Amino acid sequence: MTRTMTNSIVAGLGLMLATACSAPDVPANPTWADDVQPILAAKCVRCHGDQPIQGAPAGFRLDRYDDTFTDDGFRVLGAANMAPWIQLRTDPAARSGFTDTGAPLKSFKIDLMPPEPISLTDEQHKTIFEWANPQKFADGRPLRGDVSGHGAAVTLTRSLADSVSDGLLTIQYDVRDPTGLTMPSGELCVATTGNPAQRIGELHLGPGEVVWDVGAAAEDSYTVFAVLDNLRSAAGRIVPCDEFGVGQPCDSDRSMCTNEVCNETATDVYECQFVDNEDGISVGSFDVTHADGNTAPTISQLTPNRDSILSDAASPTTVSFVLSDPDAGDTHTMTVEVFTPDQRILLRNQAAVSAGVVQIPWDTTTFAASPNWQMTVTVSDGTATRSKTSGRFVISHGTTTLTYDDVRGVFLNKCGTCHPGSAPDIVFTQRLGAVYRRVVRTKTMPPQSFRTFTVFGEPEDADPQITQADRDRIGEWILAGAPGNPNP
Repeated sequence: MTRTMTNSIVAGLGLMLATACSAPDVPANPTWADDVQPILAAKCVRCHGDQPIQGAPAGFRLDRYDDTFTDDGFRVLGAANMAPWIQLRTDPAARSGFTDTGAPLKSFKIDLMPPEPISLTDEQHKTIFEWANPQKFADGRPLRGDVSGHGAAVTLTRSLADSVSDGLLTIQYDVRDPTGLTMPSGELCVATTGNPAQRIGELHLGPGEVVWDVGAAAEDSYTVFAVLDNLRSAAGRIVPCDEFGVGQPCDSDRSMCTNEVCNETATDVYECQFVDNEDGISVGSFDVTHADGNTAPTISQLTPNRDSILSDAASPTTVSFVLSDPDAGDTHTMTVEVFTPDQRILLRNQAAVSAGVVQIPWDTTTFAASPNWQMTVTVSDGTATRSKTSGRFVISHGTTTLTYDDVRGVFLNKCGTCHPGSAPDIVFTQRLGAVYRRVVRTKTMPPQSFRTFTVFGEPEDADPQITQADRDRIGEWILAGAPGNPNP
């Protein structure tokens, strides 16, 4: 369990903004740390930070170079992977779009970012354009930059005790760059001698805190260290499992994996992540001891989770989670409860369960249709108890005569401009829960800033927004189990 305090990004911002705006020349090879991060911090991060505001979409953030992961395991794209879209949205000269056949669009009109009255200077436009130029990438990624000469200070504002007992450890920190030229951010990690690092929370510029459940940590001596975006090597970034390959052995020196292989779950969560201890800044150490000698169990990879769609066509579904406990011989019980704001129902109550992958069949056909279901799993080893709650998911009893062919044209014509991919039918259907949430429920896709385009022979300046009738058809198709889905 982690908690971070959102920084105000006010400290040092004036100096960074002045630096970004006053430079008359555009660097030949701009880097994230030296050139691009100060621009985004001054002009974009207020809305596109760790907590998006003002209608900014979730799923990406521009205050971090690398991808990050939410507490429930969903990947959030960082600026490196968003570089083409940052370029597209900030520089009119960079705008282009492609149909699913790869043919350029005839016209493409999107509101510039940032919105008025905020704007970028010509130098800032060009700097971002050059940074996002694939011809200048290193190892397939925009240049991160070497800022070792700038320096960064990570200090703990409350001392760690020499020994920590069961409970929650609150680590309070302060992150600064004494030069004021960069905005350090990254991960707070712990490690024991000879073992891979474990990420326990996120670091932001300025003061903040990370809360770690030490009751579930093995008894040992731990070093606390920070791994900052601006100072880490490429090998030190957090890497999702798909970069190794699902089912392949993980990197034994740095990985943190279940069963020593990379496993992809139904919610697109990747177990295999690592940070390189050598890139860390040590900030303290402490010992974990348990007065009763017992280490608490932990629950991970709970499904269904956010954006799961449980239709009658797929019932019975499977409740799945991983139960871990380093204490050999412990016996466990579990309680599984599902709920909406109006009701709570027990699926299991104090049932025996073994450590490992737990799977429970669940017939959802008798449960009320609602987009607001959640689930809490509670596990006890007789001494310690831990719980995990899912995000909101959907139970549906919908039926339809529609098939994918009836909604495919809407996806291709209204979404394919920005989400082409090499196989567009897979792109549109691989995360239907997110499609239902963004297109049907919240109507935040396509974005309102996407004004006009011309594609597939439609008239000039075609309206890119999806009609309510088409949104209703997409919703009906998804809630009925997405018949004919090419990516079931």
